Order: sequence, then C-alpha cells, then structure tokens
Amino acid sequence: MSVFSSLGRQFTTLVIGVFLAGSLIGLSVLFFVIRDLEIEGRIAQTREMLQQIIEVDLAELDVATASLDRFAALVERRLRATDPRTLARRFDRLVERRGPLLRSRRDRFDPANESGIFRVGGEPDLMHKALLMAAKEVMDIYGPASTLQFDDVWFLTPERDGVIYWPGEPDFVYSVSEETDYTTTPWLRLALPEQNPDGVARWTPVTFDPTPQKWLISRVRPFYLEGRFQGAFGHDIYLDKLVGRLTVAGPAGSLHFIRDAEGRLILAESPRSGRLFDPGGRKGVDLAMARALSGETPWVEYRGARYLRLDLPIERFGWDFTLLIPEGDVLSPVNRYLAINALVLVGIALLVSVAIGLFVHYRINTRILGLASDFRAFRNNLSHRAEVEGDDEIRQLADGFNRLADKIEADHHRIRAHHEELKYLANHDELTGLNNRTAMRADLHSLIQSESVPAFSLIFLDLDHFKLVNDVLGHETGDELLRRVATKIAWLLDPRDRIYRLGGDEFLILKPGDAAAAEVLCRKLLELFREPIGVLDRELHVTPSIGYCCWPQDAETPESLLKCADLAMYHAKNEGRNTYARYRPEMNSEMDMQFSIQGELHRALANREFVAWCQPQHDIATGEIVGVELLVRWQHPEHGLLTPDRFIGVAESSGIIVDIDRAMLENAVMLHEALTDRALYGLSISVNLSALNLAARDLPEMLAEVMGDTGLPDDRIVLEVTETTVMQDVESSAELLRALRYAGFQVAIDDFGTGYSSLGYLKRLPLDELKIDRSFVKDILRDEDDLRIVTSVIELAHSMGLRVVAEGVEDCETFELLRRLGCDISQGYYHSRPVPVEEFIEMVARAQQRAVV
Repeated sequence: MSVFSSLGRQFTTLVIGVFLAGSLIGLSVLFFVIRDLEIEGRIAQTREMLQQIIEVDLAELDVATASLDRFAALVERRLRATDPRTLARRFDRLVERRGPLLRSRRDRFDPANESGIFRVGGEPDLMHKALLMAAKEVMDIYGPASTLQFDDVWFLTPERDGVIYWPGEPDFVYSVSEETDYTTTPWLRLALPEQNPDGVARWTPVTFDPTPQKWLISRVRPFYLEGRFQGAFGHDIYLDKLVGRLTVAGPAGSLHFIRDAEGRLILAESPRSGRLFDPGGRKGVDLAMARALSGETPWVEYRGARYLRLDLPIERFGWDFTLLIPEGDVLSPVNRYLAINALVLVGIALLVSVAIGLFVHYRINTRILGLASDFRAFRNNLSHRAEVEGDDEIRQLADGFNRLADKIEADHHRIRAHHEELKYLANHDELTGLNNRTAMRADLHSLIQSESVPAFSLIFLDLDHFKLVNDVLGHETGDELLRRVATKIAWLLDPRDRIYRLGGDEFLILKPGDAAAAEVLCRKLLELFREPIGVLDRELHVTPSIGYCCWPQDAETPESLLKCADLAMYHAKNEGRNTYARYRPEMNSEMDMQFSIQGELHRALANREFVAWCQPQHDIATGEIVGVELLVRWQHPEHGLLTPDRFIGVAESSGIIVDIDRAMLENAVMLHEALTDRALYGLSISVNLSALNLAARDLPEMLAEVMGDTGLPDDRIVLEVTETTVMQDVESSAELLRALRYAGFQVAIDDFGTGYSSLGYLKRLPLDELKIDRSFVKDILRDEDDLRIVTSVIELAHSMGLRVVAEGVEDCETFELLRRLGCDISQGYYHSRPVPVEEFIEMVARAQQRAVV
C-alpha cells in the first residue's frame, strides 16, 4: 500500500509540474497573438455595428420614394374622381389674398394639424386651383402618418406656389413673402423635365434651410398629369436627425466625421469645439484633423492623442463616415480580458493537476473484493451497483457489470411503465386528464347492461366559438382554456356523475337520475360560465351550448344516446348558443333542413342573392338623415325576400357569415358611389362584422381589398361589432379595433347592454359609437329600469366622447324622450322601416331638397 501511495504522490507531482510549465510557456506565446486577434475582432465588431446602423438608417429612408409615389397616385386619383370646379370652390373658401400673396385663411386653417397653401403672384386658373386643393386634401389625410418618419411633406409647382404639411413649423405659410421663389432651388429644379427626363425620385445635395436654421437633404419626386409636368412632391430629412445614431457610436471620447463625394466635411467633431455641421465650407477644420482623416494606417495621431480610425462608406449619398476611437478604449478592455483569462487558465491548470493526481491515487487503492460482494447483492436487489476501485482491468470489469445491470433494470422498469402508460392512455384524455371516448363507451355499455340505475342522462357540452380562441390567441391558450373548463365542470359535479372529453372542445357528462336532474345540472353549467375564466394572464368570456338526452326514454344504445345528445347540442347552438336543449325526435329533420340551408347559402353567394336594405339614422337634434345601417336580406328565388332570422344562425355556424360580411361591405362601397353620383355627401354607412370576421387575422387586408381604389373615405364606414364578441377577449379585441381605427374606419359597439361590459373594460376599447340595444329602448316610457339603463349609457358614452345611437325607436314619444336625455342619433320604425337601396337614395335626396327649400 505504501508503495502505491508513494507512486501516486510522485505521479501527481510530475503531472502538476509538466502541466504548469507548459501552461506558462503557452500563455506567454499566446498572449501577444490573442491580443492582436482580439483587437482585430473588436475592430470588426465595431465596423459591423456601424454598418448595421447605416443600413437601418438607409432602410428607413427607402420608404421616402414609396411615400411620395403614394401621394402622387392619391392626388391623381382625386383629380380624376372629383369635378375640378368642386375642388376650385373648396380652394376659394380656404384661401385669402394679401397683395401679391395668396395663402390659407387664418380663420379656417389649423397649421399644426393640416397642410397649408401659399402662392406668390396672380390668381391661378381653375385647373391649377383643383391641383393645389387635391394635394391639400391628400396631405390632410395622409400627412400625419408620413411625418412619423420624415420632417414634412410638400408639393411645389413652377408657378411659385405649393402645399406643405410641416407640423414642426406651423406658421411657415405665413412666413412666405413676395421674394419667396422655390423655382430656382434644388427642391424643384431636380424635378424639371430638362434636369430629370426620366421623371424619377432623386436626393438633393445637402442644403441649408433658413426657416429652422438647419442643414437637410430632400427626396424629390416629379409629378406629371396626362404627360404634363405639374410640380414636385418631396420629403425633408434634417441632417442632425439623419446622423444622430451614428454620432453616438463608439465609446465616450470618440470623434465622428462625415465627408461628401467632393471631400467636404459635412460633420466634424473635435475635443475642443465639439460637433460642427458645415457642409458649405471647412470652418473649424485644422491641419491636424486633416492629417488624421487622410492617413492610410488604422492608428492615427491627433492633438497629442492616439486613435483607432474606422472608415465606412455611405454609398446612398456618396459620403464617407470616419470614427476615431481613443487608444485606451480599444486596448484597456483587451488587456483586462487577457489578464483575467490568464489567471483563470492558471487556476484551471492547478485544479486539473490536483484532480488527476487524486484520481490516480484512489484508483490504485481500490478493493477487488468489493466487486464480488456487488455480484451477490445484485441477485436480490436490481438497483445495486458495483463501487469497486482497482486497476484498469478490474475497473473495466466493474463498468461492464454496471452496464449490464443498468440495462436489465431499465428494461424491467420500462416494460412496467409502458404497460401502465398504455393502460392509462387507452382510457384518458392526455390534455385534461379526463376519461376519453373509449372509457365513455365502456362505461355506457357497463351501465346499461348492469341496470344498476333506473335512469340516467347524457349531457353533451360544446364551447361556443372555441375555434376563435385557437386562431386568435394560439393553441397554447386554447389548451389551457380546456384544462380550466374541465376543472370547473368537474368541481360542479356530484360524486356519482362522470365527465369525459370526447375531443376538441366537446365534453360529455353521464348524470344518474331523471330528466329533471339533468336540466338542473344544465342550468348550473350555464351559470358556471357567466364568470370570466382566467387563462395565461387573460380573462376570457366563453359560453357553452348544451344538449342532453335520457335513457331509456330517448335511446337505448350507447351509439344512439351519443347521437341524440349531439343533435340536441347543435339545436342549442342554432337557438343562439349559451343555452341548453333536450333531445326531441323532430330534431333529426331539423338537422337535415340546416344542411339543406347551408348548401343553399353557398349557392346564394355564388348567384349574388344577398342584397342590402337600408335603415336611415337621424340626428335627434336636427332630424336630418346623417347615416344608414346596411341590413342583409336574401332574395331567395323560390321563397322571396328572407330576413336574417331565417338563415343567419346557419351562416354563423358554418362560417359562411364571413363571405356574407364581405358582400355587405361591397354593397357599402356601391351605395357610397351611388350617393356620390347624386351629389349626396356626408352620410356614414354602418356595416355589421360577425364574430368570425373579427377573429380573422386577415381582416385588415380584406377591408383594404374591398375598399380598393374606390375613393370612399374610410371614416365614412362604421364597423359594428357586438358587445358579446368583443368581451370574449378584451385585450385582443382592443388591439384589432385599434388597428381598424388606425386604418381610418369608425368602430361601434352594437347591442350594447346585452353582454358583460363594465366601465373598466369599456375604457380600454378604442370606440367611436355605442348603439343601445332595442330591448332597452322600446319600453323606456313604461319601465323605470330600462329608463335608468338608457340614461346611464348615454351619460357614460358622452363622458368618454362617444356618440350614442338608439335602436328600435318606434314612436314620437320615445323619440322626444331620447331627445331630452341627450341621445345623439335615432334609428327605428318611427323614421323608416328598412328599404331597398334605390328607395333610400330617393329618401335622402328628398330630405336634402326640403332642407334647401
């Protein structure tokens, strides 16, 4: 033993000595190599970071051309779609003349929020007025969005006039003088046909703008109409904003320089004078700075300090960017990094050497007899393993034994666990842990054959609109919702009741007892779902559709019982969801009828049988028609005109409602065009959106496709969504409604008061309008509760800046009461029943004629 211990110590000492000597020599050699490589790596990293900053800045500028193209296309479209005389009249109303200057009237111009018009010279002709007015109207709508990336948007013509949207300089229009002449500036000169025969967008040179006293560059895009040059659209980007991110690159003390294609300094920094913008000369540039910028080596001297120089091209403008990083900021981190790593490597070398020595020592002192004892113990205990230490051969034998023992034990446990898992999975749902369809069939067979209970019911529960949860919030949220629902239902059941998950969002409950007991449980289930369910930091409002049947009255076999409960559940869905129904034999024929209606709906879409009827909306204060709601009707070839209650339930359950909604939006566009042809302007058009459309991820794209190039102002379209649909997931609904409003549409809550809204939820929704459900309006003259509800809704909406529309106004007394309560808009039979489009247009025309008279 003492010989082995001595050899072990000698071997450990040898290993430590050799390892440490080699480590020190290697570290001495590698230190300088790694130092240079680390510096090169940091240079490459800094260069890559600067290149990314430049690419990001230039990528943001790439949208300038697309933005100007869009302005040009919109102006051209507006000129083609609108009578020039109409535009000229609007122009005359908005401008005033002061001597030789023509510009926007102060009393009709909000310079901080709209574009302004200016002109130096005589009166423009009619077509030129139309051109300027079209440019102003387009800028008023789309100017705010474009100035999120650019400082302004403008339109200049060769006639010394133009239109500009410039929130940063709201009084610019009134600073224009007789001497103002942009026709000789790069902003218009680069767009002239003789300078720009291809008519493409171009960047101007760096130019000094005297108004804000800043240097800038501009993107200029010529505008032609019917082949004739009319002027130029442009965006300005100020130099301090363009280079702002570049000048924070590098550590503190770094210096930044930008030179143009001619070698002139656009931006220069020095330790003494700080940052200097001087594109027109070389002010503040000394000889030392010039040498630092023109050297060929990466290390340069400047004012007694040593810097690392990095040069990168900005190819878009033909500029060169130079960054000077102080030597200390480059070398100090590298030296610290190498010193720390050297200490760590020395420590690792010591630890590894000691570990090797200890390992060798204990390996020599292993007991051979321990292995024989382990063999005997394994026969009685499969988890026992050899712990014998010895020479290589004995260790190999011990390892071989342990590997064999591991395999034997693992196979034993795997076979047992696999057997238990198969047994469990055969009868349980993996997601919720509930019994599955297989277990349900076995239980039904057993219960019917044993006749242990005189009667029982089968209750089929399906979650309404569950597919929307998966589509909008993702399958992770949907799975968690199913787990929460399973837990809530199981908590509600009696000990004798059994619950199963059949798949998807379908649950089945086996309830011992008669039909009365099943009905009581159905009511409890509906009550259970009235409260929102917390899922992954969200509160979801979900409702069930429930159907049930009884054994032995309704069916006697498991298959027929399941079919009957399923039919009853679908009947509950067709009754409006969030309810329950008991199976009746006639439901079989009703289901056949629904399948038939579903097929006819597809045919009706293809044949354009869905038409829009119009119900006007009146301003309660003035009585004028201010809007219209489009209501879908089915012009059936055999049954005539059908109202929505005859087919909308099947359309929603089958998903066809999505295409019907699109057809109604297309009708809204056609109605707007028909009104415009009759010079009937200013009416809002309300269109209902179904729950399926509200959950569709491509809803904004579909709306944009339908609107297309119609010229219909988006803010004339009011998209109505039901309160119940929005409250299913307030966060996702708010995000979608916010996107619709950003796109220009107005948003209204339909049937308000019938859902679960609270003030807290309502404040989080971006809305324009609340529509009070007709169920509250029709009885406000007789029912004090309804009167209080309507009064509260009006006050609540007005406090939030929302319009209030009362639906179902059927008599003069109700109308007058709503007027006194401060309601904004009235809709109902008191004014007009829903009428065809042509009749509605005539109605509006007559109303406007009476208003003129």
